[in-house]
Amino acid sequence: MKNLIFMFLAITIFFGCEEKEDSNDTPDFNLVGNWNVNLEIFEGSSGCNGSPDLSLSGTLIFTETTITTSMNYMGYSYNANFNYTLNSSNNEISMSLDNSLQTFTNCFSGNDTYGPCSTCGFYDSEEDAQGDYDCITCPEGYEIDVYFDDCTGYCVPNGTAQNPISDSDCVSPNEPQVGSLELDESSATIEMLMGVDDDSYCERWNLTRAD
Repeated sequence: MKNLIFMFLAITIFFGCEEKEDSNDTPDFNLVGNWNVNLEIFEGSSGCNGSPDLSLSGTLIFTETTITTSMNYMGYSYNANFNYTLNSSNNEISMSLDNSLQTFTNCFSGNDTYGPCSTCGFYDSEEDAQGDYDCITCPEGYEIDVYFDDCTGYCVPNGTAQNPISDSDCVSPNEPQVGSLELDESSATIEMLMGVDDDSYCERWNLTRAD
């Protein structure tokens, strides 16, 4: 379930353009409010072109600082609440997600093979984040040996990681995400290329205002 949870976490990290820098000829639109959304996912690195490989529907609620998502796929419902900060300029958005609700300090305590986690995640519950490979940060003297695509992994002594974060293709949910935005009074389109190399995919969010 780790990769599935991270997928939906990553999907939500670029929503929420509640501010757009004013110009002399650009209306001051924003995303605060209720939206219906259709999410289209295009596999590969060629962008959001052609027919989507996957399509999901749901709703988004934006406030000045929070995002509430409710998505439906194959009869399953995925709900999440996030805090966020946002910088936007022209048609580009850069958004950082507060992952505190998926980050825990009561974690794996270490054993003869791996060091303890200082923080662990990214999961919706603390119980799910207790693996020796679920570390987000390590105590002094240790570094992450990356195991998951979200840059979590084992805590090992400094200099011994086989897949250190500095050499890994992992993408942490804590990293700001950048995409393109088209926004008017009643609709918005957000596109973002996610992942790297063979794991690349493009997401297009088609939003229509519901309020």
